[in-house]
Formats: sequence, structure tokens, C-alpha cells
Amino acid sequence: MVAELGATCPREDRTPERRVFPGFRPDVAKSAMRRACKTAGIARYHLHDLRRRYASVQIARGVPVTQLLSQLGHTRKSMTLDVYSHVLLDESAPVGGHRRGSGQPQKFGVC
Repeated sequence: MVAELGATCPREDRTPERRVFPGFRPDVAKSAMRRACKTAGIARYHLHDLRRRYASVQIARGVPVTQLLSQLGHTRKSMTLDVYSHVLLDESAPVGGHRRGSGQPQKFGVC
């Protein structure tokens, strides 16, 4: 999917002013997320909660911080570690939907 999106806008045409998804505004995103949570019958989450959850799960799975920081747009390892280091320290953190060693599915919280 990333390659397909990249093909829609050559690198030389990418500027901070050019929207990735034309017509997609923050209020539209919030509304879509609110409806999705309501439909799924889950607590209301924000789009940034998904980003934090993704990063936490990737760190818990052992993805190198250097790889993750580029995905998150961080410029320093210390920034990524300052925000997500608790995942490295929490042996009870859920990984892949299970608490380590339990084999029992767990709901993911937001980190």
C-alpha cells in the first residue's frame, strides 16, 4: 500500500503543503474514528492512540528502535525511547494479543 501511495506523488513533488489525502480533514478523521469505535462497540479511541499502540507493539516484538523511529518520523532514538521505553520494561505487556507466557488473549490498551 505504501508503494502505491508513493507512486501517486513522485518524491520531487512532495512538499509540506501538499496533502497526502486531498479532502481528508482532521474533523473527517475524528468523525470516522468515532463511528468505527461505536460500530465495533469499543471505547472511543483517537487516531494518535493507534500510532502509539502500533509503536508499543512493534517495540514489544523486538523491532529495532532505529527502524521504528524512521517509521514514526522521529529524528532521535532517545525521542522514541523516551516515549515507549516502558514497553521494554513491562514483562506483562501484551504481545500479539497475549500476555507473555499466558497464552490467554488480552485486550490491548493504549500505551
